[in-house]
Amino acid sequence: MPLNIQISAITNGIQIIANQTRSQLSFPFVPLLPNYYFTFSKKLGQYVKKNNLILKNTKVLSVGNYKKNQIYNLKNESLKIKKRFKKNYKNICTVWDYPVPLNWYDNGREKLSNYRRINNLFIETLKLSQIFPDVLFLIKSKNLKWTKFSYFKETYFKIKQTKNIIISDMSYVHAINISDLAYGNYTSTMDQMIFLNKPIVLRNYYNNFNKELYDKNILSKNFNDSCNKILYILNNRSKALKKQVKIKKAIFDIKNKEISSETLKIINV
Repeated sequence: MPLNIQISAITNGIQIIANQTRSQLSFPFVPLLPNYYFTFSKKLGQYVKKNNLILKNTKVLSVGNYKKNQIYNLKNESLKIKKRFKKNYKNICTVWDYPVPLNWYDNGREKLSNYRRINNLFIETLKLSQIFPDVLFLIKSKNLKWTKFSYFKETYFKIKQTKNIIISDMSYVHAINISDLAYGNYTSTMDQMIFLNKPIVLRNYYNNFNKELYDKNILSKNFNDSCNKILYILNNRSKALKKQVKIKKAIFDIKNKEISSETLKIINV
């Protein structure tokens, strides 16, 4: 929520209820001025209080993974999709990119989510598809408008010629459910992959990731590192998952608790 709206609400006596959508929001220093702030876990709540500017009377409450029911409810439908896609491959690796800017002005203002850096991820996926021919790489795009942009013309042509790469704008829930592993840039989906005990490799090429929560086992520093980590997952899946357990416990309060009476009271204000 823009800071000016938060301040306007406070000055007019309007209470603000905010919900954390991804674990990384616990770390950047930003003004957070809600009266109530819901997080995935108590641990993330502690990081929020430590790293952000908040009001003295702000209540930070853990509500667990609010997306889990949405993911579980579509699981059977997702499995049908997975069966169709996985027919000729041993694993499905979803590739997650940032939202592609829709015009030259927005692209010029973007430090991370710009055409050059997103295209680099697609080029890496092309290389990975050759190294791992038994893996189907599914590029999960926020939208498919980039496929019409001249900047991506050459890369898009090569992707269309590659058998074990597909581009999809299917719902993120289906993409999560059909994944055996995930690769790419950090999005809230990567948190959900960890919640579902699915191994991930996060590109940290620009050193923009806080290492206080995520450790070196899932953060890659360059393409060779990414490739080695994916190879390790494919050959040692159970060991790779064990290394993610600590991260999962930090991000999510695992116990499936009913919404507390205190939380319900806040929601029903």
